[in-house]
Amino acid sequence: KPTILWANYFSSGVKVGGEPAEGWSVAECPTDDHTYYCESAAHCGASIIARPEGVGFQDDYGYWYLTDEEFLELGKDAETFIFPSSNFGDIYNSKKEILDQFKSVQNENVYDTQGQGEHAWQETRLAEYDVVTQDMCAIAGTTGPGSLHVRRWFRSYFKEPIGSLGACDVDGGEIDLAYVPAQAQCTPFEVMAEPQQSDEPVDDADAVEEETSDEDVAEEKPEVEVVVDTEEPEVEVEEDSPASFLAAALAIAYPIIA
Repeated sequence: KPTILWANYFSSGVKVGGEPAEGWSVAECPTDDHTYYCESAAHCGASIIARPEGVGFQDDYGYWYLTDEEFLELGKDAETFIFPSSNFGDIYNSKKEILDQFKSVQNENVYDTQGQGEHAWQETRLAEYDVVTQDMCAIAGTTGPGSLHVRRWFRSYFKEPIGSLGACDVDGGEIDLAYVPAQAQCTPFEVMAEPQQSDEPVDDADAVEEETSDEDVAEEKPEVEVVVDTEEPEVEVEEDSPASFLAAALAIAYPIIA
C-alpha cells in the first residue's frame, strides 16, 4: 500500500505541566472511520502512518505529540507527506536539517492544504469531503485509469503555487447565494462505453462495399413446389360400430398430415 505521513507541527498552544511545549501532532487511526483522513486513506487503498502506542508525550489537554527525533524515526521512509496546515514553509525553514532526511521531502512529494488559498481548508472543504478523498487518492496514485479528477485542496508545496477560491461578487449579490460545493469529476458511462478508435488509416476499398455488377448476379434458384396433402385418409369401419365412433374421435383429436 502507498504510505502517507499525516502530521502537523505546533509551536504554541501546547502546555505540559503548565509549561509551554512544542511537538509534532501525527495521525491516529485505531479504526478506518476514526476521523476523516483515516477514512479517506482507507477508501484510497493507502496506509496512514499513525503514532505508535506509548510513543511521544501528552499535554495538559490530553493531546499527544512527538519530539523531532521520534518524528524522524516514525516518518522518514514515508512516500508522501501531507501537512494539514498553511505554514509548512515556516516549519521547513526552521527544521530543514531534520526534514531533509525524509524520503518524501527529498522526492518533493510534500503537500499542504492551500490548494484553495490559506484559509479555505478550515471551513469550505468540510462541504467537499468527497473531493478531499479524491484528492488523497490522486496523491496516493490509486485513482482509476482515465480519471478526470484534478486536485483541488492538497497543494504540492515544492511544485505548485498557492491556490485561490476566487473573488466574490458582493455588489452583484453573490454573497447572499448558497454555497455550491465542487463536485468530484467522474467519467460519464457513455464515454466509457464508446468503442476505441484505431489510429491506423482505413483503406477506402475496405470501408466501402463494392457495387454488384451484372456478372456477379447469382443465378436464380428454381422454385421447388411443395405439395402437402391435407386430405385425411378414409378409415373403413362398419357404421354404428364402436370402432366407427373411436375412429372418428381419433381423426378429430389427431389429424394426419401427409
